[in-house]
Amino acid sequence: MDYLSDEAYVRYKAKIEAAVVRVFEKQGIIKKELCDEIVAATSSITVEGVCEEDIDKIVAELYGITDEELDEVKKTLGGLKGEEASKKE
Repeated sequence: MDYLSDEAYVRYKAKIEAAVVRVFEKQGIIKKELCDEIVAATSSITVEGVCEEDIDKIVAELYGITDEELDEVKKTLGGLKGEEASKKE
């Protein structure tokens, strides 16, 4: 199993979310039915199901960089791949 893959990271974050929800349920913050539904949903999360914006946020958080720095990295990588730089307004 690859512990450092994007898939492993997303699965780990989903497990944390499930654990938090279980604590909320035990504390009486949410109902058991809702807790069970959320926990079930977290078990089916895949990296393919996470939108690009969420992946960008996760990458920025993981490496401790700002959104602007992440955009610069993406532009640089795009240039290396021969892609034309796109401008955001």
